[in-house]
Amino acid sequence: MTDVPKTSYIKKENLYIFDLNPKIINSLRTYTSKIGGLETPQYVAKEEVQFNPTKPKSSITFCSTCNIEIDGRDHFKTDFHNNNLKLSLKGENTINETKGDGDAAYDSDASISGSDDDSEDELDTIMEDEDELNIKTNQTPFILFESDELKDSNRDKLFAGYKCLFNNDLDPAMQLKTSIPNSIDGKSAIFMIGGGHFAGCIVSHNRMKNQTFNKKSSLSLNAQQVNLLKQKTFHRYTTRRKQGGSQSANDSSGSVAHSAGASIRRYNEMALEQEIKELIQLWEEDLKHCEYIFIKANVKNRKIMVNSESCLKPKDQRLMTLPFNTRRPTSSELKRSWAELTYLKIIDDPKNELKMLEEKEKKMREIELLKKSKVQSSSPVPAVTHELTPEEIQSEEIVTLLKKSKIPALVTFIKKNKIDVNQPLLPEEKYQGLTMLHYASQNGHKQMVYALLTTLKCDPSIQTKYAKTPWQLSKDDVIRHQFQLARHKLGEEGIDWENANVDKPLSKEEIQEIESTAEKQDQEIVEEVMQRELDKLRLQKQEERKNDKKIGGDSEGQSMEGMTEDQKRAYMREVRARAAEARMKR
Repeated sequence: MTDVPKTSYIKKENLYIFDLNPKIINSLRTYTSKIGGLETPQYVAKEEVQFNPTKPKSSITFCSTCNIEIDGRDHFKTDFHNNNLKLSLKGENTINETKGDGDAAYDSDASISGSDDDSEDELDTIMEDEDELNIKTNQTPFILFESDELKDSNRDKLFAGYKCLFNNDLDPAMQLKTSIPNSIDGKSAIFMIGGGHFAGCIVSHNRMKNQTFNKKSSLSLNAQQVNLLKQKTFHRYTTRRKQGGSQSANDSSGSVAHSAGASIRRYNEMALEQEIKELIQLWEEDLKHCEYIFIKANVKNRKIMVNSESCLKPKDQRLMTLPFNTRRPTSSELKRSWAELTYLKIIDDPKNELKMLEEKEKKMREIELLKKSKVQSSSPVPAVTHELTPEEIQSEEIVTLLKKSKIPALVTFIKKNKIDVNQPLLPEEKYQGLTMLHYASQNGHKQMVYALLTTLKCDPSIQTKYAKTPWQLSKDDVIRHQFQLARHKLGEEGIDWENANVDKPLSKEEIQEIESTAEKQDQEIVEEVMQRELDKLRLQKQEERKNDKKIGGDSEGQSMEGMTEDQKRAYMREVRARAAEARMKR
């Protein structure tokens, strides 16, 4: 996107499609040109932007950013694609298909479309880069318009409006002159759902004018002018902290949690669904008179609003998806989205853009070749690079999940890839025959040790190449107690606990008692050492008084009185050190 020309009447506020400046309207012509041997479409069927699961996907077969073959435009909305866009913008290597298999490696609510922390600049950069790819593939969310009012000395410029606002049966330029301005008194609806957040509104096509606007607001002037007739936001705790994804998605993976938090999330999902249904029913009369209804949600959340029992039917021609990335559903985001939809953009002619892209790619290839030549000249002996095998890639993924203590994700990954839980991690040179149970025990992953033994049924008697069992690699009693607790739960049948060197089984209550006793003993040792040191200090003070021939003196109960703050701190450090020493001897 380029800046608005300095022509007095071509300002952002005059590019509102329902209230266009007359000079601009009269100068518009639907743009047609040939890009890469293909003619840009003048008319685009509304079904292309409308939600229709039965419609076949577009014929795009290759993504140059991710360097993979794809099936349909849904790929460009994935976190995998957006992550590669960010990497390419930074000049870093993109992630290939083996490292991130499509959407699977980046299936998270902390995506580009669900975070308040994503900066607007970053979003704009990503969208611009995606537009570059769309130019190459002749795919774009915009309809382009020529205008004699947009002449530039360097390159030609065009007006652009989102396809979803235009009827596919009529000339788009003619619609901007006739039907669209006539709907200035109409209204539309926007709904967003994601991460337990919901935002919905009925928006008037007639903007708010002659109003004082906040210049310090994060919203643009155009967004502040949006006239929301009705609005409503909900939030329910439905997303699992740190692990991402909704509770229902986690349940459907096969790992059903029974914690209090999981129960709360399940209840909140049902409550949120009910609240949304009630709101749709309450706004039924307004929705009947809406010209456009935009929905931003995944397939599951969309069915909450669009179903046979709702006033929003699946075959409703007014239903469309917002053709750009959005942030967390809020009232501000509703206004920003409507402003983004309904204002014409000013862009460079795609022919010129394509030439610039080709020049850019040519320069990048030259830079890469130059870098390779420098590396080859500076390194006479080429470095041998080891490409990871599929088994080694799986091992790295397992280690990552163990480090993050993601038990459900690990269970799902093991079952999906049919991995033997007792096989050593690869490569052997790195892990020295460690299984995942060895690794968890050696690195102090308490929760993972118990889960591996009880859920995945890992064998604790397997030894490394140095004849060490997982129990022998554990570094403290906390990890050993997990082995004993698992032995108590699983019993003695089918598992060789003796060869695994695991101590006698302990129940949860017994472990708590042992830990409580150890705590008391540690406290007694500390108190004993402190008392001994106090007695020593008291005797020292008495000797000093005798030597100084002082009359009277402090009583025995005064302990550390008379010491400076530095002396007190030094004394307490000595006491703690002696207590630790006594504990180690014990």
